[in-house]
Amino acid sequence: GGVMASSKKLILSLATISCLSSLALANISGPTYAIPYNQGNNYYYTLLGYYPNTQIRINGNGSTNTLYLGRYAYINYNTDGKAILANAGSNQHLTIDKITNKGIVNGALNVQNQGNIDNGSITIHDIDNQGYIRNVYIGVWKENQGSIKLDSFKNSGLIYNTSDNGILFEGKDVVIDKFINEKIIASNDSTKASLVIGQANNRNDNITIKLLLNKGLIGGEQSKYGILFNADPKNKGTDKFSVNHLINTGVIYGEDVSILFSNATIKNFLNTGTIEAHGQRAINAYNQTEIQHFINSGTIESKSNAAILFQQPKTITNILNTGMISGTVGVAIDTATITNFINTGTIKATHKQTGAVLLATLKNTPLQIENLINTGSIDSQSHGIMIEVGGTINNFYNNGTIKTQGHGITFATAPGASDN
Repeated sequence: GGVMASSKKLILSLATISCLSSLALANISGPTYAIPYNQGNNYYYTLLGYYPNTQIRINGNGSTNTLYLGRYAYINYNTDGKAILANAGSNQHLTIDKITNKGIVNGALNVQNQGNIDNGSITIHDIDNQGYIRNVYIGVWKENQGSIKLDSFKNSGLIYNTSDNGILFEGKDVVIDKFINEKIIASNDSTKASLVIGQANNRNDNITIKLLLNKGLIGGEQSKYGILFNADPKNKGTDKFSVNHLINTGVIYGEDVSILFSNATIKNFLNTGTIEAHGQRAINAYNQTEIQHFINSGTIESKSNAAILFQQPKTITNILNTGMISGTVGVAIDTATITNFINTGTIKATHKQTGAVLLATLKNTPLQIENLINTGSIDSQSHGIMIEVGGTINNFYNNGTIKTQGHGITFATAPGASDN
């Protein structure tokens, strides 16, 4: 009975690597194959579960590959930390049908170019992490010409890096259809982010994400950023990040900033969960960021700064708050054009000298809101709405509550100064 039980447990602890080939035999190298099996053009490799200091490599021009790590699988790689490495060289095309991890990858999952390449492409249909991966890198680095297409990335396990970013995407031509987090993605480095889109070092990134959905936790108390759209601050406009739908129903937390948008174009932003920052803003959008629809029905909170700062964005078309926005300033808008700003929820501010809604013109550039509508609550320790010189509200409608220690609406000649 004991021997049989142990045998069953051993079988369950297998890590399986399977290679499915349509054009050519896939090329996966790694641990010695324990049980080889093939059926027609399908090639399967079953491995025992524990492989320390082991790298699994996936490459091969024209090949289609599937990698499966079972529940009790364990791999790590001491040389460069890339426990799983999939790459393509110049003029090569690599297809990965599926990467599924139910075990422990105590290292990086890297999908990248192989050296300096003129052209090459990698197509990944599905990445599904149900276990632990230290960190994930998917990109074409150093301004190389190559493309990556990722149909689906799903995390229902743990991605946790103690010394760098949790997940990083970069490249001149990267398209991601679905990115879904159901559990935890975190960095434990106070200078890094849990999820990074872009590398910022004059790379000319062009990354498109059709759906970015968080149902779990992205970030942590030791992570500087929860989500970072990392455009080059010196060469504005060279990086482009596009997201059709960014939806948070879970928690996004940053010790500094929860979500930082730079050179990002967001069609629909929806928060029904919690976005919280401790040191700076919960949401900071700047450097030509464009948001079409910004909707909050959850909680957006900063413990010691503005909850939301739109800092010289390109355009913000519609802002709708039906939830709670709370910080030293609720919503600060610097130099923008906004069509509709509607509050039916609560905007709360604790600063003693400014407004719960601050319309600032720090660069002497006009700020204009076509329609500002409040049917909810604006609660401030100072003023309700502060408009600095150069700011314009064409139509203002209030059928809600503006509760303040100062004025409901005030006009300022300089930041922090009011003319009532």
